[in-house]
Amino acid sequence: MKNKVYTILIIIFSIICGIISKDYFLGTLILASGLLNSYYASIGKTYNYIFGALYCLLSAYVSYVNGLYAMAILSLIIYFLYKFRDILVG
Repeated sequence: MKNKVYTILIIIFSIICGIISKDYFLGTLILASGLLNSYYASIGKTYNYIFGALYCLLSAYVSYVNGLYAMAILSLIIYFLYKFRDILVG
């Protein structure tokens, strides 16, 4: 029950931050996936890898669009592949 409450609070917080910053979709997804990844990793849930992989992909996309090519490559090649490996291995 506690996990569901925290998840709902994180999603509501992300939506409010997205509305305030006028970045409704992508910013909200990045913030929510990053916070959910951190929360579920801190309590030891294995499905934090899914949120971490989503965060890595989205941050790589934003880095690429803004011309930060080294950060995009780092997110894709290093961070995402480690998260993908952790998803497969468990």
